Amino acid sequence: MKLHSTRTQLWIFVIIQSVTCQTTVIPGFVGGQVVLPCVYKDPVPQKVFWRVDDVNPVFDIIDWKPSTASQISKYKDRVSSFPSEYSKGNFSLLLKDLRLDDAKLYECKIIDSNQPVVVQLRVSVKDEQKTTTPPPSGAAASSQRLSVFLLFAVSLLI
Repeated sequence: MKLHSTRTQLWIFVIIQSVTCQTTVIPGFVGGQVVLPCVYKDPVPQKVFWRVDDVNPVFDIIDWKPSTASQISKYKDRVSSFPSEYSKGNFSLLLKDLRLDDAKLYECKIIDSNQPVVVQLRVSVKDEQKTTTPPPSGAAASSQRLSVFLLFAVSLLI
């Protein structure tokens, strides 16, 4: 009975392992670019579909050719791939001109595989891109200079 129990546990582990998918987290900055990785080993598929929010088309690779025919407009002219790498199983995407609303879950769905590659893109604003309060100008600056001057003059009199 012990042997049967161990064999069952092994099969359960194999089944769970085959359907589990890991999520890769990729950081990026507004205005920058990132590579969303998708590498698949043997056999190299001929159809790969990149999706965001599980259903919205970002990029397709059909018969080892890039296709943007079904691409949603948000990604137009901002997504490309690496066709010379397809034969090696590399279906990664280059996403350019990042926007804050690009921060989502992306899936690289490979036909004949039940295990999509899932990428979590996080987009943030660089410190130097954050808006700061501009220095005072015009009347406000003149008023500040006058206040400093008066304070200095009063301190000399005392």
